[in-house]
Amino acid sequence: MYTKESFLMNPEFVKWVKSPNEELEIYWKNWLESNPEALPAFKEARELISGLKFEDKIPNEALKKDILTKILKETAIHDADLVEKKSIFRWFNLKQFSRVAAIFIFAVLISWSFYSWNYSLPEAKEILFIEKKAGVGEKLSFTLPDGTRVWLNTNSKLIFPEIFSDTTRVVELIGEGFFDVAKDEEKPFKVISKNSITTALGTSFNINTKEEGYVKISLLTGKVEVDDLKIEIEKMILYPSEEIIINWVDNIYEVKNFDSLAVLSWKEGRLIFYNNSLEEVKEKLEEWYGVNIKLINSTGVVWGFSGEYQNQSLEVVLKSMSYVEHFDFKIKDKQVEIKF
Repeated sequence: MYTKESFLMNPEFVKWVKSPNEELEIYWKNWLESNPEALPAFKEARELISGLKFEDKIPNEALKKDILTKILKETAIHDADLVEKKSIFRWFNLKQFSRVAAIFIFAVLISWSFYSWNYSLPEAKEILFIEKKAGVGEKLSFTLPDGTRVWLNTNSKLIFPEIFSDTTRVVELIGEGFFDVAKDEEKPFKVISKNSITTALGTSFNINTKEEGYVKISLLTGKVEVDDLKIEIEKMILYPSEEIIINWVDNIYEVKNFDSLAVLSWKEGRLIFYNNSLEEVKEKLEEWYGVNIKLINSTGVVWGFSGEYQNQSLEVVLKSMSYVEHFDFKIKDKQVEIKF
């Protein structure tokens, strides 16, 4: 269970509240999405840190004397009878020495606390984020401020700062995207996709988070480093033609080689089916063309359909399929009927 104390003791959390940057902003956003039960303690800790302000860098002598006098006064009242009966030398027994030591430490800690917070927390810099989205049935290509080229598959989006920081380049991907990263050895390029962080300098790779509970990172050129916040993958290095499939459902991952033509077919406008069921074909067509497909008399129909189409219209694709699977179809705007 998370408490405000656990956040207050977390240096990365304190750093984020005091001096936010795009990497920390995205990190804590994803962390909260994965741990929604921690939100109350999270907000309370953030408010506590944000509200800490002090007028003096180091407490003045009058304040320290006032605090010390109050503590001594309470001690004197509590031990009044004892003090009257014992000599000055007996007063310095072990118990009294401990109290004096505690008072001294308390005063030192107060001075240190005032100094380390340095008046007040610095003002947070406002970070402006841009969102690029490819809707259902759409694909999008654009260039980031650093020169990196991005391709977004249908029903995917990328969130990135208007201006990258001086130390790193951080973006967030939802869905599927291909990145051709502009090389900059001083500023690593990081893609946050759900719980995973992919780090590169100058390389090209594909990330797919469309399947619930999974992320697939496929490297074409260069080298990338993969971390995962949920199953604690630490600095897994991928080389060209390798991909990592992270499974958050079973908390496992697998590294293997991949077919680049199959992984990047969407980027080249190629719609590929390989032994797909009727329902899988329907879902893929709906996403690819942004339509809604209604199946009629499909009970008992079993498909294992394979085929490839490049930059073809929906009508051409369905007509080709109908020759093999024997069905009629009707297209009206975004509504499609397939009848067996």
